[in-house]
Amino acid sequence: MKFTNVDDNEDYCSICLDGGEEHILCCDFCPKVFHLSCHIPPFKNGPPEGNWECNYCTKKEQIDKIISKFPEEEGLPLVETNQRHYLLACKFMMECYKIPQIPTMRWVFPCGYMETIGNGKMPYHLKYIYLRLSQADPKPFPSVITFLQAFRKMFIQAFTFYKGSPQYKNCLDHASECFEKFLSLVDQYYPEHRAEFNDVH
Repeated sequence: MKFTNVDDNEDYCSICLDGGEEHILCCDFCPKVFHLSCHIPPFKNGPPEGNWECNYCTKKEQIDKIISKFPEEEGLPLVETNQRHYLLACKFMMECYKIPQIPTMRWVFPCGYMETIGNGKMPYHLKYIYLRLSQADPKPFPSVITFLQAFRKMFIQAFTFYKGSPQYKNCLDHASECFEKFLSLVDQYYPEHRAEFNDVH
């Protein structure tokens, strides 16, 4: 485990894209760095000891091996005590951050966005989903399904905006590419829920 005085690592957190004053933790196996509170799952009790592998580098097979030790329990919220579903959701969330993102995924909302998706509707974006999963802010997801539904709403809102705003239609192809990469993650992590995204785009 190392902090950012090492030249071969990036200078900003891979999740929030900021350096900031908080210690930034460097992965020992890739150039990525993270604030302790930004990594998914976050480090609430201080940095890890020894060589550390971030959740970008951790293979899904490693997660599957870990969660296989926990009982299959449905109907529990996505919190740390529900290790079987929580750890897989954290890995899935990290993989989503690796997708080249359209602005609205990164909570950057162009002029007219709220009017297009519907005034009064809450805009969905990665930070909102991330905070609910890793910080239970404002509250944890009550289930895996509601976790995935948040992504569904995020993409529906993005497509609604880009299709309805001629000045941003050049972003539509990029949005489609993001969505296709997201679907490939769903196929890998949650294939049983793939059909729930068939009507998004």
